[in-house]
Amino acid sequence: MSELTRRIKVARKQAKMTQENLGKAIGLTKKEFAAIENNKRPISVDELVKLIEFLKLDLGFFTDTFRLVGEGKFSFRVHDQPDSLPHWKIRVK
Repeated sequence: MSELTRRIKVARKQAKMTQENLGKAIGLTKKEFAAIENNKRPISVDELVKLIEFLKLDLGFFTDTFRLVGEGKFSFRVHDQPDSLPHWKIRVK
């Protein structure tokens, strides 16, 4: 599965839609849409544009490899002891 087809599947699941319903919304049969999701057929530019417009997503959702899509959420934790880094540097020496 390519990254694009994986993200198409994630977008469909996030929208809580079936392959049949989303395919129909962008002018495809269930079989055609399933073939795209299963990387059996490429998605055309026109179909991708329709998908983006219908789901109200931006192109980056499908193309930005630095964007987490369906993998989880990023969590940034800040240590509550501001002087902990200097102690760590001393131990490394």
